[in-house]
Amino acid sequence: MEPSINIAHIIERFARDDDQAAFKVFFDHYYPRLIKYALYVLESQANAEDVVANAFVKWWTGRKKLLLVNRVEPYLFTALKHDCYNFLRDNKQHFMVAHQEEHSQHSIENGHPEQLMMDQEINLVVASAINLLPPRCKMVFELVRNDGLKYAEVAQLMDVSVKTVDTQMARAVAKIREAINSYQSVNNSQSNSIKIAK
Repeated sequence: MEPSINIAHIIERFARDDDQAAFKVFFDHYYPRLIKYALYVLESQANAEDVVANAFVKWWTGRKKLLLVNRVEPYLFTALKHDCYNFLRDNKQHFMVAHQEEHSQHSIENGHPEQLMMDQEINLVVASAINLLPPRCKMVFELVRNDGLKYAEVAQLMDVSVKTVDTQMARAVAKIREAINSYQSVNNSQSNSIKIAK
């Protein structure tokens, strides 16, 4: 678990005192989540890294302005959102890359083969259901569940109401639950068919 840091103090150190070490702490704290957000919008790891790197350069060169920002996190995500959309506009196209999937490495010796296969299949069902969500619904779900943002923060970031965020989260959870129930229903039917055949 990441240790708690005083972001306001860190910003004051590099914005007021030009402390590069403090800026490195600021960078390390926000970079992973900003990359994830940019990757979602741009669908390209290389382009996401370029846009986020340029954003940090701007935040360093314009660091005095950060002293005037009351809510830093929503400000950073909103600024990055505009940078991503400007990048897409300037390049006249969306860049597509294959999403890298993290496969859990299970050994058959460490568990029942059928159960391990079922767990992997459910993970794929969930991942597929998330990927099939409408863009806004998917973004809300990932910002809340994966990045840990509060509904109000997501609402500000996406320029929508908190009620909209709540509605989109409910839709996302319902779609994922529906996909899991459908998978389990099909799996149970197949199991029953095998038993009858025996």
